[in-house]
Amino acid sequence: MAAAVLVDSNYYIRRLRHDGDPLLELEQMADRFDFMTCGMVVMEVCRGLQLEPQRRRYRTAFAVMNCIQTTSKVWDLATDIALALDRRGTPIPPQDSLIALPRSVPPDTAPRTNTGRPVGRNGAPTPCKPVRPS
Repeated sequence: MAAAVLVDSNYYIRRLRHDGDPLLELEQMADRFDFMTCGMVVMEVCRGLQLEPQRRRYRTAFAVMNCIQTTSKVWDLATDIALALDRRGTPIPPQDSLIALPRSVPPDTAPRTNTGRPVGRNGAPTPCKPVRPS
């Protein structure tokens, strides 16, 4: 089974700014990784795409990725992460606490993808791993 990877919106945005094709790059690694997304990543990437054909291409790609569902429990956990970091003097934007969530929760509370696949760590079968642009 390929390792699950939640690709952060920064990856797409940075690659696009440097004339890269992040979808093509991810496609070339698809045999080793199961790329995932979440609603926040889709929204952050698609809102910055200027041309409708490009937006359609990305929406189509996101539609075939496993998507981490953002239930009210997920929002509560993301809020807890943001609050804890704020209290430690390390505030992060709210959307980043949501995107960071799959790596931060125990498996019994881990969010699941649209196919029911758990994401998380501490025993979840396929933890999400951050991908940084090269």
